[in-house]
Amino acid sequence: MSDTDEQTTPAQETHPPGQQASKTDQEKLNHTIINFNGSVRAEGSTFGVSNENAAGRRRATGKLDHTDITEALRVYVTPHRYDDAVAALAADHVVVLEGRLGNGKRTGAIALLRELTDRPLYVLSPVISLKQLAERDYKRGCGYVVVDRKTEELTDETDFTWRTVRDRVRDDGAYLVVTTTATAKKNATEAVQHVPWEQPDLNNVLRAYLVGVADVEQLIDAVSGDLPDGCRLADIVELAARIASGEDPKAALCHFDASSEEYVREWFDKGRTRREVLEVTALAFAVGSNVRTFEPLLTRLEGKLATSMPVETSLDDSPKLEETLPYRRRALVADDGLIGIDRVVSDGATQRELVFKVSSYHRYVLIELWERMEVAFWDALHEWLDEIVQDEHGLQLADGLAKLAEIAVDEVSHVLESWSDGARGWLAQTAATYVLWLMSYNEALAPVALDTAIRWISRGSPAQRWTAAITFSGELGVRYPHEAANRLWHLITQSHTASGDVFLALSELFATLSGGTQDAEIVLTMLDGKLTRFDRPGANMQLRAATISSVLAVLSARTHTGRSAAFAFMCEFPDKTDILARLWAAVLRHRPSRLRAITALRNGLNDLQTLSSEPVEKARLLGEALANALPPGEHESLHGDFANVQAHHRKDAVPLVEDLLAALARIHQGTRETT
Repeated sequence: MSDTDEQTTPAQETHPPGQQASKTDQEKLNHTIINFNGSVRAEGSTFGVSNENAAGRRRATGKLDHTDITEALRVYVTPHRYDDAVAALAADHVVVLEGRLGNGKRTGAIALLRELTDRPLYVLSPVISLKQLAERDYKRGCGYVVVDRKTEELTDETDFTWRTVRDRVRDDGAYLVVTTTATAKKNATEAVQHVPWEQPDLNNVLRAYLVGVADVEQLIDAVSGDLPDGCRLADIVELAARIASGEDPKAALCHFDASSEEYVREWFDKGRTRREVLEVTALAFAVGSNVRTFEPLLTRLEGKLATSMPVETSLDDSPKLEETLPYRRRALVADDGLIGIDRVVSDGATQRELVFKVSSYHRYVLIELWERMEVAFWDALHEWLDEIVQDEHGLQLADGLAKLAEIAVDEVSHVLESWSDGARGWLAQTAATYVLWLMSYNEALAPVALDTAIRWISRGSPAQRWTAAITFSGELGVRYPHEAANRLWHLITQSHTASGDVFLALSELFATLSGGTQDAEIVLTMLDGKLTRFDRPGANMQLRAATISSVLAVLSARTHTGRSAAFAFMCEFPDKTDILARLWAAVLRHRPSRLRAITALRNGLNDLQTLSSEPVEKARLLGEALANALPPGEHESLHGDFANVQAHHRKDAVPLVEDLLAALARIHQGTRETT
């Protein structure tokens, strides 16, 4: 983000968090996060991503960890155009790999870079533009990857820009591999080679993973004939692992995802009734529902379909006087069906939840529906989704839509547009957030989720911008923390364009990132830089106010356990105390925010007693760092203001405040004596 961008789009109004911030926004945000964390990340959860593309809660961009590289290349089988890609990368320092989602392009990119350099490897944002690639700096000898980059529309300047990228990377002595799902038009980009990328021969993958196993060729012959066309690489890896552990090949195939695909296809091929098809359709978006919840949902879906695809009737179809009452509930979980019942113990009581008998059936049901059903069916499904999303079914709908996105992402995008825009109410906005969060767990879909959130936050309606802000504050922000922090800051400078309190979203992003990794430092470093630029004489006053409010919001953030996120981060990473102290110093010396800053600091020190086994030492270290960060004239007045607050709260005084102030005074006194 350039200085010019920030100067031309200042915030119209900023407010101190906790004063004018909407309590409703805070409650909505808390409910969204707690509901998601309690359902998706709970042990034994029905929801989440369980396929081969699952990336989990780890950053998708930044420096690649050595162990991640080692694991990715531990058993690597090169595909058909691998040598061509190596040659292109060696000659031009840049190469583009083209291929479908999830076909191994990311691992291939890492392997290509390791052919030419043993220096650190970095993953760049998938939404980085060609112009940004041409203008950025590259570290000599290092490798860079852009996974499934969002390609711009082809123009007369595209080839020239690619030429500039190539020259920049080569001049810097680095290497760049870009992967994409788009196929470049012939002769459109001659400056950089675009190599078609396919997954390696599956039999060769089996051989690589079964090294040391007796009678390998016989084993491969025994299973290869049962492998379907388009078989996924992760399925082969799992199959090989089972065989290598001693499992019978035929038995191993029973666990193979392809067997689920075949079973579901055969189930549909038998000519199912209208109700049977709608049962599995409804369950695809309501996994984990109990029967009494599911049956009304199914009835509503039947009603929607009856309008768009009415059943043909004849004059002889009049009801009979003694018509048999059907046993539909028993038929729902038929022995040869796809639906089963899972018994779950909750609060001491056993609950019966409807699920697919095999979890992988879920994905293949959606595949079969997409390949078989016409537009009228999907229109009815959309109307049904729009209706039931307002009935607290958000997570279940999001789970189904995230899985559908693997198959028909445009269909999902159509649904999310109206949900994110607030047209269907707050619960629909929440469900749209959940869909993008679940998509962010998927290595192939995460870039799509990122692009969607960026579009909403940059060019969307006020409601869409707020939906995007919440999305960036959670799981999508975990995957792309730099992008999330920068996008939220840009929205803060235009906070009048969003329908919610963007400061809350930034503070929640910090709280989300503060658990377990150093990525929360990304938010702190960004704000530290903003203070350097705007907390000085002559700077834009509105941007200065926005910066102070952002810092105070972040330092006031609470983790999901209710503790101070700033102090939790400081305890886990004590070497980050100095940057935290600089941020505290900024809000403490700013008179309009001083009282709220003191309150937030007292609350954090109170939490420190349970966050650390050495709370006194931690308080003293922060006090010393704070003394060094504060201007000389601030120490005594701050000490007095702290004393007044402590006196006002005698019944709930925080003992560690005295330790922090003592350290601050000691450093200040030492400084005065040396001067």
